[in-house]
Amino acid sequence: MTHLPDEALGDADELLWLRLLQAAEDRQETSQRVINKKFENLWVYLARRAPDGMLQRVAQGAKAISNAELRARVLCCLASRLTGDARTGMVEDGLESIRPRVDDVNVQQFLIELCDSAPPDFSPQFLAAAQKISDEYQRTKTLIGLAAKHPHDLHLTSTAFQSAVALSKIGWRAAAISEIAPLLPNELLTRAFDLAKAMQPDSLKALVYSALGARSSKHPRMAPVSRIVHIARGPGAETYRGPILINVARIDGAHKVDAIREALIVCGHNNSGQRTRDYDRIIAAWKRIRYAAGTSNGQRILSDGIRSIHDTRLNLLESFVPLAPALAHFGGMETIRSLFKSTADVFRWWP
Repeated sequence: MTHLPDEALGDADELLWLRLLQAAEDRQETSQRVINKKFENLWVYLARRAPDGMLQRVAQGAKAISNAELRARVLCCLASRLTGDARTGMVEDGLESIRPRVDDVNVQQFLIELCDSAPPDFSPQFLAAAQKISDEYQRTKTLIGLAAKHPHDLHLTSTAFQSAVALSKIGWRAAAISEIAPLLPNELLTRAFDLAKAMQPDSLKALVYSALGARSSKHPRMAPVSRIVHIARGPGAETYRGPILINVARIDGAHKVDAIREALIVCGHNNSGQRTRDYDRIIAAWKRIRYAAGTSNGQRILSDGIRSIHDTRLNLLESFVPLAPALAHFGGMETIRSLFKSTADVFRWWP
């Protein structure tokens, strides 16, 4: 059931929903510290899809789950669907489940997701929970994730930036400053440019400059984009080439289309999860300039990017999802239909 499309089970199927909930509330399963995957999927499905009238009962059942990670995940899903006092209460329950396990990387992600549902006045509680993370890099990543959910909270952004600057490894520091760059207010932006100028090797310098340039390309301390691209293409920049080119694609200028093409090709070699996230950012940058390139050139750019993917058949197909807006733009909806049909045909003889 949990693998069916969302529309397969309607809100009016009350009896079926009740049976699903009864199955999820099985005491033998909810009392287990180690949860089997099917049971986990059932709870997540209920949290995301159960009719609004059942949410309070789903929440009561979720609070009885002994596995703290699953309990936190389900409560986070529910918080995003509730409103008013019910949402506030669910955020409080979610935080209570998260705090004792905040050193777990998965739970850190739940903390960020829950923050998205929290009222602004909950920021100090989320900040306090994140600062309890013992690993400096994971703590900084979580703080940046929280700051992204509340971009107008200058205290949260400043704390995340200070955590990024204090990281003990230069590579971590460069990556973290790059990640928080879109959120930086002007008073922190100048300091970030100063830090970028002092970084070595040049590949890290280019990484930070490119991210800051995407935030403020006209800043007086911005490096020439041509110099950033030259470093990205050169030897020793392989690790950061993709992120640099993605950032460059977000900086206005005549270089954008070339950067988009190169970024698509470079990111084709990433693992599937990272590739999907990178494609989202690349296509968003391309969409902002209305897919500038011309139809035939745009089709070649997409074709070059797809041919660069080195992965399993399933991951290759999953990579088409974030590319769909560009595929539809250059080939029309008929391209999407043909792709779907071809995929279905392949699965018939190669399941």
